[in-house]
Amino acid sequence: MQAIFRPLCAAILVSAAAVSHAATWTQPAISGGNSFTVTYQSKATNLTVTPDGLNTGDVWYYDSNLTPQSPSAILGYLATQFNVAPSTLSLAAFCNSDGTGCSGASVSGPAKGTTGTYSFNTTSAFDYLAVHLGGGELLFHWAIPTSSFTISGLTGGALSDYRAYVSSVPLPGAAWLFLSALGLGGAARRMRKPSGAAATVAA
Repeated sequence: MQAIFRPLCAAILVSAAAVSHAATWTQPAISGGNSFTVTYQSKATNLTVTPDGLNTGDVWYYDSNLTPQSPSAILGYLATQFNVAPSTLSLAAFCNSDGTGCSGASVSGPAKGTTGTYSFNTTSAFDYLAVHLGGGELLFHWAIPTSSFTISGLTGGALSDYRAYVSSVPLPGAAWLFLSALGLGGAARRMRKPSGAAATVAA
């Protein structure tokens, strides 16, 4: 009986522990447009990022590993958390924290074990960013696209991936519509305005 009872109890305890530590998405409260706190490696960690202009709702934190970590999979997570259509997002740049495997980007960061500032710079502007934080993930959204990002408050080796995305805005169609309206307005004005000869005769 004991041979069955002990493994059964152990299995129940492991299951309960897994449930109590289930990974979750949270939206940290933003202070000053660029500071927030996340629980990283079982302790509250204060982080500061640039550019600022962030509000609560512009940052999501997942306290476990997202799998898979491919850019296309991360795009799907971004679209879900920020409630945007995946088809409106495209990959702008990506890079590993050690500067390898980069496309359209460069990075720098503190030495391993020391606390400092990480920098991520891109050749193309982006308005969504995913950063792999150890056993978690940080997602960001800015209303105004940027081509640089910094984050401070973490030790060297804490970050491992940056994936930047840009949202497509249907400006071309809107621009054509606006220009068409201007053209029609100008044509209507010309039709109403009397010619020079007609204006002279009327006088």
